[in-house]
Amino acid sequence: MPPPASPACKGLGAPLAFCSPAGEGGGGAGFSYVLEQVARLEAAIAAERAARGAMLPTVNDGGFGDTSGDDPFDLSDPFETPEQPSEVLVYYSFDSAEIPMDFDAELEMLAMRLSDDPDAKALIEGHADDSGARNYNNTLSLERAEAIKRRLVQQYAVNPDQIELIEFGEDRPQKTLPEEQPQNRRAVILIE
Repeated sequence: MPPPASPACKGLGAPLAFCSPAGEGGGGAGFSYVLEQVARLEAAIAAERAARGAMLPTVNDGGFGDTSGDDPFDLSDPFETPEQPSEVLVYYSFDSAEIPMDFDAELEMLAMRLSDDPDAKALIEGHADDSGARNYNNTLSLERAEAIKRRLVQQYAVNPDQIELIEFGEDRPQKTLPEEQPQNRRAVILIE
C-alpha cells in the first residue's frame, strides 16, 4: 500500500502512486517510490512464475498484446465488393433537366464504375410525364439524358463513347395516376 500523499502532492491531482512522503528538503520522492513499486511487482511476478513451474502469459507467448495468433477479424483479406446495381434512377423536378444534388453519389459511383471498366457501357433513357405537348416531352426527356451524360463526361472524365442516349418522352410511364406523375420525370441509366 502506498504511503500517504505528501503536502506537495495534495491538490495537484496526482495519483497517490506517484506521491510519497516528503523527502529531504521537503521535496517529494514520488518517482523513486514508483520505481521501487515496479521492481517489487516484477519480483512478485517472477516468484509466481517459479511457483507455478510454468511461465505466465507474456507478450510473445499468447498473453496480452500477442500478435502471433490468428486474427479474429482477418483484416488481411480484401473486403468483398458488393454487387453493383445494373440500373440507376434519377428523378427530376417538373419541367426541368437539372440533375438534383440528391443523386450526386449515385452518379459518382456510376462514373467510377465506367472509368474502372473501359468495356462497360451505359444506356441513359430520358423520360417525362404526360403534362405538356408530346414533342416538348420528347425534347425534355432527351435533355435529361444529355444532362447526365454531360455530367459524367465533364465532371468525372468518363469516355463519352461508353454512353448512349435514348429519349422516350411520355411513352413509357412508370406510374399512371395524376398524383404519381413526379415518378415519370426521370432518367434510367442501364449498365452493361
